[in-house]
Amino acid sequence: MGALNVQNGRDGYDDLLANIRRLTVNVLDNLEAGTKDRTLDQGQKRLLSSTGARLLRLWPLAIFPSVTILGPSASIALEQFHLASGQSNSTSVRVSTTNSTQPGNYAIAIGMSVAFGVASHTIILPLVVFPPAAAPVLVQFHWRHLVQLSKPGHDKGGETFDTGIWNPNNSTLIYAQVKIAGVEENSRIRFTIVSAPFKLLQGQSILNIQLSVLLSQLSTGHFFTVTATILWGMNRNFLNLSSDRANVPDAGSFSVRF
Repeated sequence: MGALNVQNGRDGYDDLLANIRRLTVNVLDNLEAGTKDRTLDQGQKRLLSSTGARLLRLWPLAIFPSVTILGPSASIALEQFHLASGQSNSTSVRVSTTNSTQPGNYAIAIGMSVAFGVASHTIILPLVVFPPAAAPVLVQFHWRHLVQLSKPGHDKGGETFDTGIWNPNNSTLIYAQVKIAGVEENSRIRFTIVSAPFKLLQGQSILNIQLSVLLSQLSTGHFFTVTATILWGMNRNFLNLSSDRANVPDAGSFSVRF
């Protein structure tokens, strides 16, 4: 589908959208009340249900008339399930956007139905599309290039990395964590360490994030290559993006002696 533009003040268009909203609510309310009170026969239920379904298809136009909506709209049929008396169940849907989607406020209308296709309830969920954020930048990455496992009180049997990250965005808050992967020259010994997630305000840097890995005596005499990457996202619990942007070298090596 092509771009869909909704604008105010065009030949009474706003009034039409407001009427669509009011009519949809009235139809669904009457359907719900008539179903509960058993004042509607099956033909009336089907008529109101069909009318409500058609009106709901117009809701993407009617919810935010002052917003320009870009990109396709979609109707998704979620999984069906049967509930006995007293039972509960749930389903889920994932919404994604394309790079052409304009940032702003949107809404999702979810209609639920009971037997005979009669709509019993409608939920309107807000959806906020944020502007694309620039990936965070690695600004610090230091470590010892020689680890001596037998030297007391120095390396304590491992390697420690000091890292720093920077949020280059002027108006967007992001979350990020540092991941360091290491592998010895024969690819038989590997390690991966990940920091806790950090909240990065606009333009904020966090330095001296320490990550440590313990090394066994099996590592003695070996040479390790290490690489740092940043995992990030807009949600602290969903860091699904990876950044290789760096103002300092993001890879290097160290050797291990006993």
